[in-house]
Parts: sequence; structure tokens; C-alpha cells
Amino acid sequence: MSELTKEFTDQLYANYEANVKYAALENAVTHNGIHASLETRKSAVENTPVFSLDLTKDKVTNQKASGRCWMFAALNTFRHKMISSFQLEDFELSQAHTFFWDKYEKSNWFLEQVIATADQELTSRKVAFLLQTPQQDGGQWDMVVSSLRNTEWFQNQFIQNRFLQAIAGN
Repeated sequence: MSELTKEFTDQLYANYEANVKYAALENAVTHNGIHASLETRKSAVENTPVFSLDLTKDKVTNQKASGRCWMFAALNTFRHKMISSFQLEDFELSQAHTFFWDKYEKSNWFLEQVIATADQELTSRKVAFLLQTPQQDGGQWDMVVSSLRNTEWFQNQFIQNRFLQAIAGN
């Protein structure tokens, strides 16, 4: 590998300064940000979002600010399939029930991690990380699958969602 000399660096800088196109690019990125500066009109026109799948006009489920978008997305996917397969109307799976079991699974995971690290100091990186945030908000596909695999599914009208929805962020 060659050494990076001051002369080489000075020459790179001089070449950069001599190119007016670089100055225009620098100004564009500085004022608009890298993503906006890289956009082109052509790509905006050619990549207009078009959807080829029309979903039913089911009632919208609203997660509000509960941090459960991943769960709502999964349940709505299942819900749509169930509505079309069984010709259901006004059907909604219980987010509150799924939320409870998700927290139950996460609590178990946390306690298992505490047991596994019982021999470590409280100041160890892993223990400090575990104790800093025992349960994260949010989730992903494998978490909702795990929660649903280990529980029964309930229609939303049987389990009130308001209380859990209100405390989800706390």
C-alpha cells in the first residue's frame, strides 16, 4: 500500500477545487441533503407507485401512538385473508390480546437472559444493556409469529383494546 503523502492530498484537493461541477454538487448536497440531491426528475416520473392489489374496504385499525405498527401490520394481513376466506364482515383480530402475549414472551426472554448472566458483574456490557431497557417497543415478524403460535386468536370485540393501547408507550 502506498503512503498518503501531503503532496498527494494537496493534488487531490487542487483537482477538486478546479472542477466547477464538484462545486455545484457540493452546494446541492450542502443545501438539500444527499438524498434530495441524488433524486432525478426522470426517476420520479418512472417510479410512480402503482398498486396491482386491491384490498377490501375493511374498517381501518388504528394503532395510534402505541408502538405496535409491526403487530397491526401482521394482524391486518391475517385479518384480510380471514375476511376473504370466510366472507366475514367487520372482523378484527385483538391487538390487545396479541400485545399481552408479546409482552409475556419478551418478559420471559428478559428473565432467561438475567439468569444466564447471573454470574456477571452489573457493570458488564451485556447486563447493563439488559437492565437499561428490559423490554423494547416494537417488534418484527418472528415475534408476532411466536406470540400467535403460543396463544389463541381472539376477535377484537371480546377483548377491550383501550387500556393496553393507552399504556403501550409507558
